[in-house]
Amino acid sequence: MPNQKDTIIDSQFYAGSNVYYSTVSFINCCFFNCSDSIDQQDGGAISIHIPYCNLIVTQTLFSRCNSRTIGGAIFNLGHGFNITTSEFADCESTDTGGAIFSNTYKRYGDGYANVGLFHSQVLNTQCNYLPLDVNASY
Repeated sequence: MPNQKDTIIDSQFYAGSNVYYSTVSFINCCFFNCSDSIDQQDGGAISIHIPYCNLIVTQTLFSRCNSRTIGGAIFNLGHGFNITTSEFADCESTDTGGAIFSNTYKRYGDGYANVGLFHSQVLNTQCNYLPLDVNASY
């Protein structure tokens, strides 16, 4: 399930550090009422724990997604993300990243991390700290 198109999704997509995807993409999808699980408590809709994975989201709706920790809709420990013409509505986390939490890893040798949020909306997001919490590290 690393690449989805034209799909309605009602459960968390989880990619743990024991798998390898260079890219995970969701195009024209709808994440509705997604929640983290007891075992995977980060990212209500998408939870990526792969250091050098790139997340691509295009024309996708995240509605009523929630996390008991960080990243109400998206939790990303990947190489970065590119989110275009998407909407985050009524998403929630108990800590930070009500819509998105990302700790982006720069690839050794190329010196940059890919982080882009274009023509997208974050509406009615609730969290204790930042609705969009994006960090970069080596």
